[in-house]
Amino acid sequence: METEGLDALHDELARIDPAAARAIDPRNARRVVRALEAVRTTGQAWSGRSDLWDPSYYHPTTVVALVRERTLLYSNIDRRSAAIVAGGAVEEVRRFREGRGAASTTPGRPGICSAIGYPEICHYLEGLQSAEETAVQVAAATRRYARRQLTWLSKLRDAVIIDPRDQDPRSTAREILALARSQ
Repeated sequence: METEGLDALHDELARIDPAAARAIDPRNARRVVRALEAVRTTGQAWSGRSDLWDPSYYHPTTVVALVRERTLLYSNIDRRSAAIVAGGAVEEVRRFREGRGAASTTPGRPGICSAIGYPEICHYLEGLQSAEETAVQVAAATRRYARRQLTWLSKLRDAVIIDPRDQDPRSTAREILALARSQ
């Protein structure tokens, strides 16, 4: 992808698996690369992967989500984000960028460069904001991600959402085990 570009990879996918190429957004580098890897490794079309939901592949699964009251969740996110920024994440990103070079560590690229907090820490390293502003922005990005997770979980068929607020941890664990055993 680095030498030929994403368009060339998507074109290659279109040649070897046209159905997959039509189904995968040409701007979605991860999916394009994964489809090409799968086709090259297995010799089979990636476009047939909808079979994962067929009964022969289905294994009973219990999806359990533990949720917290939003103000408590957001308070924890704020505290954790400040600790991450103060506790070594900045130095980790600095070393990563120095080791790899600016061109391959631009925020938004695949891998760590698309991680929550990475763009915000890069802005700090570039002198565009203070450490405090960075922690606030990391927390805001994390809260947005948490909201997306909750939305996704609420749409997931058969997901069990538990608010453990009024239970001790052992009771919550027993409830989860009972759900898993009932499958």
